[in-house]
Amino acid sequence: PPRIHNLRILLENSSLVLSEDQLSFLNQLNTFQIEGRYPDYQRKVYRAATPTLVEEFILKSKTLKKCILEKLV
Repeated sequence: PPRIHNLRILLENSSLVLSEDQLSFLNQLNTFQIEGRYPDYQRKVYRAATPTLVEEFILKSKTLKKCILEKLV
């Protein structure tokens, strides 16, 4: 894969097909992943990452990971 951190671009460069809900979640994850890499945005990310949101993201991430792994096999 290319050396990039944009999850949406990585998906677009693959043959994987995800549902609209999964794409929407991937975009949310992408925002946190990219903004969290830059010091200017870290405070914004920390404020947005409430315990409830983080728990939801963890659960959805596990589900998405399982789906992607199943599609790769």
